[in-house]
Order: sequence, then C-alpha cells, then structure tokens
Amino acid sequence: MLVGLVVMVGVFGAYSYQPLYSYDYVVQYEMSPLHPNHSIKHQIPNTKTFSSDVKTVLDKYCMKTISGSEGDLGDADYKLKSLFILFRHGLRTEVTHKFINTTDQCNLTDAYKRFSKTTFAPLMKIIKSFQKFKEGKCTSYQITKLGLAQLGKMGRFLKNKYSDFLKSEVETTNVKVTSFSRTVFSLLSFLESFSPSLSKGEIEISLSNYFLNETQTCKGRSQYEKLAKERKDWPSDISSSTLNTLKNKTGYSKPKQTELALGKLYCFDTLSSLLNSTKVPNGDLHKLFKHTAKILQDYRSDLNFKRSQFLAVYHFFINYLADSTTSRRATTADLTVYSGHDITLEAFLSFLDFIPDEPIGFGARFIIETWEYQNSKYFRFLYQGQQILINNKFISSSTELLDFINKKQISLFQDTNKVFTKLCKIKK
Repeated sequence: MLVGLVVMVGVFGAYSYQPLYSYDYVVQYEMSPLHPNHSIKHQIPNTKTFSSDVKTVLDKYCMKTISGSEGDLGDADYKLKSLFILFRHGLRTEVTHKFINTTDQCNLTDAYKRFSKTTFAPLMKIIKSFQKFKEGKCTSYQITKLGLAQLGKMGRFLKNKYSDFLKSEVETTNVKVTSFSRTVFSLLSFLESFSPSLSKGEIEISLSNYFLNETQTCKGRSQYEKLAKERKDWPSDISSSTLNTLKNKTGYSKPKQTELALGKLYCFDTLSSLLNSTKVPNGDLHKLFKHTAKILQDYRSDLNFKRSQFLAVYHFFINYLADSTTSRRATTADLTVYSGHDITLEAFLSFLDFIPDEPIGFGARFIIETWEYQNSKYFRFLYQGQQILINNKFISSSTELLDFINKKQISLFQDTNKVFTKLCKIKK
C-alpha cells in the first residue's frame, strides 16, 4: 500500500545500478504542451542519420520514452509514508536560440493563460513577460513548448505510479520552485498532469538553487567549487574538420557544452540536416560522446567537487531524516515537490556518491521514497526511475543512512568534527 514517497539517488562505497533499459514500465507518446488532453504532431528526427550508439545518447535529451520502478517495492508489508520529487526544468533555449527550428517553440501565451486561471499571483509575476509574444522573438534560457511537454509527460507517468498514494494518503504538501520562469513553467506543467489541485495551493518561491535558507548554508562551499576543475580538452582522435564544424555550428568551444547543444538540435529536429550538410561522421560523434562521459566522471569524482556538493545539501539530508523518523514528523509533508536545475540534482546525486557519466538531462527526476515497516522508517532512492543500492541494499534505515553520512563526512574532510562543524554551523 502506498502511503508516502520521497525520491533521491545515491550510493556510498560499492553500488549497484540497474541497466538503462531494464524498466518495468514504458510510455511512448507525445502530448500537447498546451493541454494534456490534446495531441500534437511532433517532428521526429531522421533516425537513419544516426548510428545506434549515437542515437542512444541523443534520445536521452528528448525524453522520448519515460520509464522506471517508482512506487513498486515488491513487498506488501511495507507502506509508503512520504514522497519527495525533485526534477530539473524542461528543455530551454540558449542565448543564440540557434537550436530551435521555429520560434513558435517560444510562444507560451496559451500556457500562460491556462496557468493564470489556477495559479497564485507571485508565481504568475515571474512568468508575466510570457503573456504576450512577439513573432520571431525568443528569450534567452526560456522554457520551450517541448520542455513543457516533457514535464507534462513525466507528471502523467508519476501519477500512474503513485495513484493509490495520491488518492488516499496525501494530507500535507510542500511545493517549492526557484525564482526563474523556466522552473515555474516546468512546475505548473508537471502539476497540471500529476496533481492539478497542488497548483492552487501554497507554493514557496526559493531564492536558493538548493532550497535552503541562509542559516542552512555551509560556509566555504564556494572555495571547494572553484578548486574543482573540469577538463576542456577534445578527443585527440577526432578529425580537425569535424572539430571546427562542431564549434562553428554550435557556438561552443568545450566538448561537454557541444554535446549538450547537439542534444538540443536533435530534439528540435535540426541535427540531421546539419550533419548531412557538413558530412560529420557518426564515428566522430561517438568519440565525442565517449570523451564527454569520461570528462563528467572525472569531474564528479574530483575531491573538491564532492566536498562542495556535500556541503550544498548536507542540511537538507540531516533535517529530512530527522523530520521523517522522530517526533518532528509532523513538520514533514506527505508529498514534497521541488522544481529546480541541473546543479540542484548534481548536488543530491553527489551527496549519495552516485556518479553518472552523462549530463543531467532536461526533466531529469530524483526521488526519495520513505517506507514504513514494523513502526520503523526506511528510505529508497531512485534517479530517472532506476533504483540505487546503498551498501548493496535497495532500502536503508535512518540509522544506516546517518552512518553513511558520517563516514562520508570523515572521508571528505579528514576529521570527525572540527573543520566540518565550523563550515556547517552545527550546534553541539
């Protein structure tokens, strides 16, 4: 029986990660980003242009399918008690807008009108500029219609996964969003298909990308973040003509950003024509993607990066565990939904020692499920619907998780209390 859910992903030490396509549920359809009951004719990229290994990487950017094992623990003796959902906003534009084959993707007037009927004023103020649209004009870093469709699709998927929980177990909610139009639009699109009544309730606008207040901020985090260096080198076995073409066509000089740009071009159905006209071989793209994966792994494995991410969300985890398992339980909502950014998910994943070799995609989701068994609480973590094992266990008690956190703290800061206590303002 589902009684609550929280979603997160991570591991410490050895971990087990389920194969990418071993899902128990798959959705393959397109919906209108303007209304969940209306279908749209979506341009599908010319798949014949891409080899299977290249297409596998590109497909992740568009959320063409969504699947996962959320809500299914496989043991009737466990009851789901609370749910935490964190996701990245949907597909957005860049500064140059060169990744969009039509500016109609930027026209969100219909979505604005629809949301304005049910959403409270502070949120609408953030997206007010989108109540009108000037033909041919996109805004830098704005959400797109395809981005709205991604979150609507995910909302329907999770509604199906947690249908029993949503129908009977949710009494208290906690919904937060950062103060950007792309995260606000993403939240409203998600709620519209997941649980429409939530958009009419109280929604907190957070000034922190990690949804923390000033008293929960660990000092010194930025210094570690600056010390973490991401490689900028290109693979040595890519031809110079391919390298120059990719830089010129995407406007980026770094391999990771170039891959992200190619992913957007693919989603908007302009990558095929670009590659056909420039004769960039699939083999070079495959080399680029492999190289980018190594860059991401190296960067996320960097000690200073791990330190900065650990400090970013330390207070969240400590407070969440405490609120979920003690007399403070009344302060924890049955259902929590956060609409954030890629850096938000990066911190949550890194905190739990999960190191993916791919970028945090648009609409990526992170979930923590809190289950009850014999009056004790247990936590399960998922990323993109894939279960993560902590110390070879798919579900962990609060005691086991606190032990995990303490051990990681010691491993990162080489002390048990002194430096770390000062950094995070921990009261003794």
